[in-house]
Amino acid sequence: MSDFDLILLYSRAFGAIPYGKQETRHKHNEAVAFPSSTTVDRNTDGPQSVIGKALFQPAWLIIQDGQGNQERFQLPNEPLIEILGGKTLIRTPIDGADGTFKELFANNDYQVTIRGLIVQEDGTDNYPESLVRRLREFCEHDGAILIENDLCQVFDISQIVIESFPFTALEGFPGVQPYQINAWSDKDFEIDLSE
Repeated sequence: MSDFDLILLYSRAFGAIPYGKQETRHKHNEAVAFPSSTTVDRNTDGPQSVIGKALFQPAWLIIQDGQGNQERFQLPNEPLIEILGGKTLIRTPIDGADGTFKELFANNDYQVTIRGLIVQEDGTDNYPESLVRRLREFCEHDGAILIENDLCQVFDISQIVIESFPFTALEGFPGVQPYQINAWSDKDFEIDLSE
């Protein structure tokens, strides 16, 4: 019977833990909640974690075909999502003055980093092959992917283009696969071609 600490696994794999994680241990068919000094109210009707607790920041990747059909994949175990924004600036030195003159051209695309753990959920320490294959299909998709997540919504990010997706090792945990998705925010543009 597999028994592991999700916070320990996130910490070992990424040096961080997901938002508002109160529950830490996962023993198949048994959930133990540990008290936290940072209690977060959660909607108990929403998606559930591997140990049956409501998720604080769930995320879905969605592939849409030309006919409007959607294929959805909920990223397991409440992944960590980081967003990095920036601007395109030109800084010009001014003779005899301290500092520079700054010209703002535009906001850059957002860098979106998603880090998470795929856990074997059948009560064994077997490798979670089917979930890893499913995530790989989404990562290798040729084109933009829709994303649904509260943090992304705050930054008006509704679709991303995945640039790289390392699947790293976590020594001593054969039933756990860490992953990272490195992506850029994307928008649909209309371009007028004139002759």
